[in-house]
Amino acid sequence: MQKFKFTFFLAIILFNLLSCERKTKLLIATDPNWPPMEFTNENNQLVGFDIDLMREIAKKGKFIVEFTNVSWENIFLGLESNLYDAVIADVGITEERKKIMDFSFPYLNDGQVLVIRKELNNITNLNQMIGKKVGAQENTIGAYEIQKVKDVIFIPYKNISDAFSDLYSKNIDGLVCGLSTAANQIMKYSNYNSYLMITGKPFTFEPSGIAIKKGNNYVKNLINNSLKQVLYEKINEKLENKWLRQNF
Repeated sequence: MQKFKFTFFLAIILFNLLSCERKTKLLIATDPNWPPMEFTNENNQLVGFDIDLMREIAKKGKFIVEFTNVSWENIFLGLESNLYDAVIADVGITEERKKIMDFSFPYLNDGQVLVIRKELNNITNLNQMIGKKVGAQENTIGAYEIQKVKDVIFIPYKNISDAFSDLYSKNIDGLVCGLSTAANQIMKYSNYNSYLMITGKPFTFEPSGIAIKKGNNYVKNLINNSLKQVLYEKINEKLENKWLRQNF
């Protein structure tokens, strides 16, 4: 009987030890078409500011993070359908989005800018693009901003890279996207650097956050508690220096 009790309690202790070692795992969706925020490098590895940030959050929270690539047009539908735990893809926190999903603390402000060809350097803002074709990735804040301006012709794109290509080829007259994305594209490609330009400062103020399914407080608290440490230790600023400020 004593031997049975000893074996029973030993089994309980072993079970508890194994449970402690078992880490929470979060599946995070991203759209790898937004350099320098998230993209695949020449070795087909997922990299970027958001990717590094999410890994730092996971490190602080002592949980495992796994990424899955999802197209932008389907990414929030998948979140609503519980296909993954959260979305990190330079998602702007807006009042409309807050009605249908939860967000982490803001971790970056990345406002929209107008990009044009240098030959149109007399243009300084979107209101001067009346009658002209202006592109943006569909269902983004940039797309919404273009459609607010009467008589500007909005051209939607599946990804922002195609919009830059069309702007360079003179198929459109301008495009709108986040400042970090615009700076990366223009400085990364010598042909863009020679012919394209950003007009002034961002004309929107939009904090970016990690999107979480509405009401999923477990994931929200897990991410926020860890993100709070990342922000306190200014790890996010180090990542900005690595991925963003070199582009400005």
